Amino acid sequence: MNIKDYTVCGNCSNCGECCSDTLFLDDEEIERIDNYLKEHKVSQHNIGEGNFICPFRNQLLKKCDIYEVRPYICRFFKCNIPPEKTAMKRDEINKDKLPRSMAQLFFKDNSKSKFLKVNFGINVYDRGEENNARK
Repeated sequence: MNIKDYTVCGNCSNCGECCSDTLFLDDEEIERIDNYLKEHKVSQHNIGEGNFICPFRNQLLKKCDIYEVRPYICRFFKCNIPPEKTAMKRDEINKDKLPRSMAQLFFKDNSKSKFLKVNFGINVYDRGEENNARK
C-alpha cells in the first residue's frame, strides 16, 4: 500500500485528503466533540450521499472546524509517515473503538453510514450501539 505524500516540507498542507467522515471513535472523543459543539456554532460541511469527507472539514477555508478537539487518529496521522508505521499506530489508536460516521453522530445525517452498509456491508455505529457491536 502506498500513501501519497501531500505534505509540504514534511508539514501538513491542509489538503484534506485524509479528512474522512468515518473514523474509529470512543465515548471520550464523542463527548469532547459534543462539548465543543455546545459552545461553538459549527455547521455541517460536505453534505450528500457519496461525499465521505468529514462534515467538519471546511473545504473553502482548508481547515478543520473542530481542530482543537479533533479525534486522536486525526492528531496522529500524517501522510508522509511510512505505511507500516502508520498501520501499527492506527491499530493501537483504534483498539476497542467502533467505526462511526461523524455526520451521523453530530448532525443526525445517516446517509454515509447507510451507503456503506448497503453497498459494502460495512457497519457504522451510532451512539449507544456499543453492546450490539460487541455481540
